[in-house]
Amino acid sequence: MTAVEKRFALNVAQLRNLRNWAADDLVDKTIPVVVRPPRPTPPAEAAAAVRALVGRHEALRSRLAGAEQVVLTTEEIDVECGTETPGGPVPVAPDERACRAFLLLREGKVDTVTLTVSHVFTDAFGVQALARDLTSLLAGEPVAPQPRQASDYADGPEAPRVRENTAYWRELLGGAPRACTYSGVERDEYEKVEIAQEPLTPELDALVATTCRALGVTAHAVWGGVVSALVSRLCGRHGQVFRSTYANRFTPADLGAVTQLAQAVYLPIDGEADDTVRARVERVARTSFATLDRGTYDANALLDWLNSGAGAVFQPAFELNYVPAGRGATPAAPEPRRVEVNDVRIDPPSAKADLAVTVSHLPGAVVRVAARRPVSRQRGARDLSAACLTILEALSSDPDTPIGELPIEPFPATATLRGGHHTGVAVDADSTTRLVTSVPGILACRLEFHDRRVLATVTTREPVTPTGLRAVLARRQPWFSGAVVPDDFVIDDSPR
Repeated sequence: MTAVEKRFALNVAQLRNLRNWAADDLVDKTIPVVVRPPRPTPPAEAAAAVRALVGRHEALRSRLAGAEQVVLTTEEIDVECGTETPGGPVPVAPDERACRAFLLLREGKVDTVTLTVSHVFTDAFGVQALARDLTSLLAGEPVAPQPRQASDYADGPEAPRVRENTAYWRELLGGAPRACTYSGVERDEYEKVEIAQEPLTPELDALVATTCRALGVTAHAVWGGVVSALVSRLCGRHGQVFRSTYANRFTPADLGAVTQLAQAVYLPIDGEADDTVRARVERVARTSFATLDRGTYDANALLDWLNSGAGAVFQPAFELNYVPAGRGATPAAPEPRRVEVNDVRIDPPSAKADLAVTVSHLPGAVVRVAARRPVSRQRGARDLSAACLTILEALSSDPDTPIGELPIEPFPATATLRGGHHTGVAVDADSTTRLVTSVPGILACRLEFHDRRVLATVTTREPVTPTGLRAVLARRQPWFSGAVVPDDFVIDDSPR
């Protein structure tokens, strides 16, 4: 048996992922690295390059062992060869291996090398480092000096920097809206998500760069402002929280490390009804810049705190994933414009948004809009994608256009929502009533809104206490979009 070189605790990014991912899905949580050798390469030579890569990075010699990462001194990786690429995703069980390699042959020489790496051990930036290293090894060129390793980033929840950053996020999000209501619907464990993919024309892609230079902001801020403006038009909520991902890499040494560091962050936008598109972009830029070095934190602890006793599960208004182009990899050809419908597992404590926008630049710019049930029942993903481009063009041509004048119709459900609740949630009264009456023994419920609180007058079959009823409703509330747990109860349990 291969000896263990070292073992260390998983870092907070890994711990958050493992809590989000179902155990049965771990084998499918992978990231591929696809590299084409610069010249026709014999299989033995390519296999040697892969083994040299594995020897260079702890992450590729790792195993998942409970809450620890175990690194082996050597890894006898099996390098498979074939003339056809394996169909479907390549599974990698992280408790058995960190990666798998496949050489695609053409006339006996290696055409492409595919390394499939467990997402437990690396993120997208780590994969870019692997692609650069593997490209150099296949070309017979010198690689960079020995990179930093996974064990250099083993910061768990008790690390001083992690504790400080977690406290920072608690203070930042303490008064932020707990959720953004698109429509009041009941959720299922598995739902359909509608995804529209829209390749950006070279003209639109160039427009983003021009807009960034004109406003003095990043592309991430431009797209964040675009989607935030869209949310304001759709549901009338200007104070928002959006989910994004920070790479948590700040130096060249960080960029060369193969490890899992990327982590979701939740960024508040203090928007106003009279914001222009420019103003909204600038708000996104400010909150992003202020929090940029705070991405290493205990997300599990933060979300547990946000979801404790608030009356509504924490859910960001939208998610923005901006993926810049990397160097060294040979990506597949850009996919065409299309709409697809997939199954997605709904896991309310994971704090994922019902509207998600991804902008990718590998190799060309593509915008993907994903709309889950509360959004897609109001408007399709393709229409939402087109709305994003409309706002982008308005930002470029007249950045001082008021958001309220953008030619985007609000969702029909917006007119029925009640604002002003202390959670920041726009309350759907029907959804809240359905939540309360879903409890066995509850015969009827009447709601009243006053002083930023909700009073429920409840008729019950048997005696119940407000404390007991509130606890039951808190467990059920995440499955009722637009609902809140009433703050106060009047209980009528008189015999019928």
